[in-house]
Amino acid sequence: KSLGARVVKSNAQAVKNADIVLLCNKKDDMGELLSGIGWDLAGRTVIYIAAGLHSSFVEERALHAGVVSSMPNLGVKINYSHTGLSAGKSASEHDRKLAEGIFSSMGTVEWMDERFRTIFTAACACTPAIAANIMRHLSASFESLGVEREDATSWVAKGFAAASLFLNGSEMTAQEIESKVATKGGLTEAGLRKAEALGLAGMMAEIVETMLSRGKSMEK
Repeated sequence: KSLGARVVKSNAQAVKNADIVLLCNKKDDMGELLSGIGWDLAGRTVIYIAAGLHSSFVEERALHAGVVSSMPNLGVKINYSHTGLSAGKSASEHDRKLAEGIFSSMGTVEWMDERFRTIFTAACACTPAIAANIMRHLSASFESLGVEREDATSWVAKGFAAASLFLNGSEMTAQEIESKVATKGGLTEAGLRKAEALGLAGMMAEIVETMLSRGKSMEK
């Protein structure tokens, strides 16, 4: 009630008086959902969030609707998402503006060819989890040296945030950040050399390859 939302008993009732319909189902459930409301979507803007699902799949079932695919990331929770948008063949300029307006209120948006959607998902929607995993292991290493978990997590997160802000603002390249921080014979240089010796670059490449392979197998 506080959000002004209305509770209804069926999906058909939910879309009956809607101008914009946001579909947030898993890819494998989308066909069943659309089979029940496809005809009710005519004339509406349909925006869906589902990895591996082509807009043509939705357009074939949401007849006469303007279809836009979207892929936000976890940043939507703090209005710091970067959302990838792709317009289906059925989408009008009006549909595009509506979709952009919704997601730009939660961060930034980028229109792209649908061919790059899986790559974008891996690069932008998946990376908060990948980065968090790396930070968790780094924090655990410092924690094992007697640092309180809260402090270790905060220190590592603030270091990552600094690098992210420089990169996102195009202030410096990744190589420039490494060069600025690392001094000859210092801690950073030793750590970077160890990362290189352990094959960190190859490991990152394998992670990306694995994600994209999985994404390709999911496409529908």
